[in-house]
Amino acid sequence: MSIVADVSLAIIAATCLIVTGVTVAVFVMAWRVVVRVQTVVAAAQRVLPLVTADLRNVLVRTEDVLGTVSKTHAVLQSGIEALIRMQDVARQAAQTIGAGAAVLAAIRAGLRWSRSRPRVEHRG
Repeated sequence: MSIVADVSLAIIAATCLIVTGVTVAVFVMAWRVVVRVQTVVAAAQRVLPLVTADLRNVLVRTEDVLGTVSKTHAVLQSGIEALIRMQDVARQAAQTIGAGAAVLAAIRAGLRWSRSRPRVEHRG
């Protein structure tokens, strides 16, 4: 064989060895990735039920808080309505007291007027 053919065969053989080495390295890396993915999936399978249970507990607590907020809102609403009614009663009482004070002022003014008039005695 000629030197060119020997060199060509050597290059082809070296290329095949390199490709085989790279292929083996890729398979080894892919195998490691698969093992890691299996580990992650196994961990996720162990953890997901716990996460689901925790999320259910959070949901239950959130519903409890919302129920408490709703009850608090109802209590505050009734308190506000009671304050509005008290304000109306106080307004009516103030009007009544004002009317009574006006009557008393009129009576007082009438008494002063009657006292300030000169007395006329009737002889009969």
